Amino acid sequence: MSRQGKESIRFWLSVLIRPKQELIILRQESSWGWPLFFMTSIQAFLYYLIAMSEPTVLDVFGPVADLSGLLFALYGAVSVPLTLVMSSFVQWLIALLMRERLNYRKLFQLNIYLWLVILLKDLVILISVTGFEADFSAPVSSLAYYLELEEPVDRLAGMVELFSIWHFSLVALGLQAVFSLPPKKAWIIALEAFFAEAGLILLLA
Repeated sequence: MSRQGKESIRFWLSVLIRPKQELIILRQESSWGWPLFFMTSIQAFLYYLIAMSEPTVLDVFGPVADLSGLLFALYGAVSVPLTLVMSSFVQWLIALLMRERLNYRKLFQLNIYLWLVILLKDLVILISVTGFEADFSAPVSSLAYYLELEEPVDRLAGMVELFSIWHFSLVALGLQAVFSLPPKKAWIIALEAFFAEAGLILLLA
């Protein structure tokens, strides 16, 4: 692994322990290609393992079920940049409505580095479907795992999840550290973006 890669991994681990202090580094950091490649590759690998462990994922692909692992891995890889682009735009738009002009590129970079929490969530999902026979959308870290609800309410219950809450909290801290936003505005932007994502899930359910 390159020196840049090792430094990035050390930085990500530090972010999980003391996010507000470490994320200040991103004010001067401009790289995002290697972190995006790393996050995308790991998610693709985790999605491949999930597809191989979750029977319902295999059923979705029907006649091409034999390729489900590769197809789900491709889906996992593509969803990383797409989600980052959309979530960064939603945060940027909410900030603009609050009369805060954030640099979109820097916001995109922040969200890339915080994707590590999503990868930890994917790891828990893998453990859930293999060890606890949980559903892909309802890992043991979510409220949906413990309640029997009908769609689309169960999808919303799946949003009440430990790593998702941790992630949006880090977004709020990141907005303060990187853009020097007041805590109140940072938390409002992060929370509204979180609910916007929940609304999109409800709309598509």
